[in-house]
Amino acid sequence: MLADATSGYPPAKAGGSWVKAGALRRCQLQHRRSFFKRQRRIADSSRSMLMSSEVSLAESPARPDASVPLEHVLCPVCDGPDHSPERVISGWQLVRCGGCGMVFVNPQPTDEALMAAYNGEGEFAGAVGGHLDKASFYETWFSPRDQQVWRIRLRQMAKLCGGGRLLEYGCGPALVGQVAAKEGWQVEAIDVGEWIRDLQPRRSFPLNVGTIREQHWPDGRYDAIYAQDVFEHLRRPREEAAELARLLRPGGVLFVHVPNYVALPIRLGVSRFAYNEPPGHLNYFT
Repeated sequence: MLADATSGYPPAKAGGSWVKAGALRRCQLQHRRSFFKRQRRIADSSRSMLMSSEVSLAESPARPDASVPLEHVLCPVCDGPDHSPERVISGWQLVRCGGCGMVFVNPQPTDEALMAAYNGEGEFAGAVGGHLDKASFYETWFSPRDQQVWRIRLRQMAKLCGGGRLLEYGCGPALVGQVAAKEGWQVEAIDVGEWIRDLQPRRSFPLNVGTIREQHWPDGRYDAIYAQDVFEHLRRPREEAAELARLLRPGGVLFVHVPNYVALPIRLGVSRFAYNEPPGHLNYFT
C-alpha cells in the first residue's frame, strides 16, 4: 500500500547556488513553528465558540430519528463485539472497539438505506449529499492544486508498478481518472452512484456503476487501484480491501487516502467534523 505522506522538503535554491543544509533546516523549523502557532490560534478560537454554544455534541440524541431502522454492527476491522462510547457527532453515536481500538458509527443505517441515500433517495439523502448536483459540486470543489497532488501520487504509483491498468475506486466524478489518463494510465472507474452515468460522454474511459462485487472481475485485473476518501464510507472496509487486493496483480499498488481521526483539531477537542460526519462517514481511521 502506498501511504499518503511526505517527508522533508525539497532543496531550495538561492542566488544561483544550493542553500546549505543548516540554512534549509532552519527554514523548515521556522515553517513548522508558524504552522503550529496558526493551529493554536484556530484551536483557541474554536474552543471559545464551542464553550459559548448552548448545546454540546455530547447532549445530542443517540440517533437523529428513533423511527428510522438502524443496525448494530461488529467492529469493521476485527469483528469484535465489545465497544465503548467514544463521542456523539450530529446525533450519531461513535464507539471504540475494545479489541483493536477502531472508532466507528454504531448503530448504522442499513445497506439499502445508504445505497438509496447516495442516489438521492430516502431518509439520509441530505446527510450524505445525495441531493446535490454532484457533477457541478465536485468540479468546483477541487482545485488545480488538487490535480497536482493527484499527479504526484499517480507518478509515484507508476514508479512502483510500472504503470498499466488503473481503477479509480469510489470515483465520484472520476476527476482523478481524468488526470491518470493524461499520465498514460489505462483507466477504469467505479462508483455506486447512478448519477455518474450522465458523465460517461465526458470521460474517455469506462465508468462502471454498482458495487465492486457486482462486476465479477477476474483476479489480477489491475496494476494499480486508487481509492481516495472512500473507506470511511464503507460498512465493511476489511472485506472491500480484500476484494481490491484480489483484483490487483502480484506487485500491484493500492493507494488509500482517509481522514485522520487523530488530526490536531480532533485531538484538541475543537473539531466540528465538517465534511467528516455520519452517516456519510462510518469509520474513523488513525
